[in-house]
Amino acid sequence: MAGWVYNEFVVKSKSQHTLERLIQHFGDRKSEIFPLTLIAITSDKCVGTVSLVKNDLTTQTDLSPWLASLYVDENHRKQGIGERLTDKALHIAQEVGITTLFLRTEHAFVYYKKRGWRFVGKALDEYGRETKVLKYEMAAIAVNSVTDW
Repeated sequence: MAGWVYNEFVVKSKSQHTLERLIQHFGDRKSEIFPLTLIAITSDKCVGTVSLVKNDLTTQTDLSPWLASLYVDENHRKQGIGERLTDKALHIAQEVGITTLFLRTEHAFVYYKKRGWRFVGKALDEYGRETKVLKYEMAAIAVNSVTDW
């Protein structure tokens, strides 16, 4: 899973983070809500992941918390896995009292807009690259609308 996130979000963004640092980041999970990573497993194989983090855009420290690193294995896309992962993350966020979540995207703006995320604005990341920031208001979902899978 760390390899997916590294290749999809670190390598493509030309970030200075290392795979080892990312593995440590995922391994350092404790009992606090942030950071929280969910994984989808099919036939004992990890097929997708999404995270809730305090901040996913260091140039926007006033916005928190964030949905981050949604990724589904290419062989398992278009099966609703990403949407179920996102719905579960929203459900967990709502259960702990979060009312608004933010996310950043460079390539999936339409995907999130179709799912109720609202455009906040454009921002530059720490490397000067443009990204779009969206937000989701928790009142838009019902607490019991997400089932375990």
